[in-house]
Amino acid sequence: MVIKFSYSVAENTPKGQAALKFAELVEQKTKQSVKVELFPNGILYNETDEVQALQNGNVQMIAPSFSNISEVDPSWMIFDLPFAFPSDDAVNDAFRGDIGKRLLASLASKQIVGLAFWNGGFRQITSNKGPIVHPSDLRGQKFRIQPSKVIEDQYRLFEAKTFSIPFNQIYRSLENGTVDGEENSISNIYSKKMFQVQKYLTMTNHSYLGYGVLINKTFWDKLPPRIRQSVKEAVDETTEWANRNAVLVNRSQWQDMQANSQMQIYRLSKAEREEWRRAFEPVINQYGNVIGVDSMRDLEQIRLKYADTVPAIQ
Repeated sequence: MVIKFSYSVAENTPKGQAALKFAELVEQKTKQSVKVELFPNGILYNETDEVQALQNGNVQMIAPSFSNISEVDPSWMIFDLPFAFPSDDAVNDAFRGDIGKRLLASLASKQIVGLAFWNGGFRQITSNKGPIVHPSDLRGQKFRIQPSKVIEDQYRLFEAKTFSIPFNQIYRSLENGTVDGEENSISNIYSKKMFQVQKYLTMTNHSYLGYGVLINKTFWDKLPPRIRQSVKEAVDETTEWANRNAVLVNRSQWQDMQANSQMQIYRLSKAEREEWRRAFEPVINQYGNVIGVDSMRDLEQIRLKYADTVPAIQ
């Protein structure tokens, strides 16, 4: 039995490493009766078509970013909200709690089974047009973003233009000036060598780039119970490992990028971070009802609980 697993990022990213770990565990737990075939770097499907490919049964598994899942179910936009989560611990609390349960359950009617959440890392902003210290510095710039109404509106708030470009085309788009900048996790900036074609990076940690581990519902329901249990065990073990590994990978690649790239790096002060948070409050207020009252209530409790914590990488 073969499970085709498609994803858009490189093998040396947290998601790429998690996919490899998952494939190894599935073969072990099923005594080689199930093989997971990995298709990284968008070679099979990219962000724009992977969810539909999953729903149609053309591929059995994907691990799209939360932004891409929000195109199917808007409640997933909660992780795109700017400055909603103070730290990695806050994000993991949301994964394990009612927010996570609610999000995974929301996909059942979409021909999708949500299996887990994998960490990616907080988003940072890069640009070629000068250092971005204040939100007003976004004005007039062209940014590559993921397909997310929340992300689109946070840039439009400051009159920046946005373009939804597939992940494997970002480097070329930055290099040829189609866009001035982009936002991404450290591991994605590093793995795709965006630091080679970007002059400035601001450590904003403004929203969270993570991944939902999804499987086609018809395929899942038809699996023999023993195989289904083994695959779920492999997912759970991988998730525990992957969510620790993501922090380590981001930290290691961040250190290497600081030492070996020519980018000018700016870190927001506490006061500047508060300036950004206040500036983007209208976006949070705008999308609260779309995301759902229950999840927004749970998010506020998480924000209060982790108010004194900070992201692992700064």
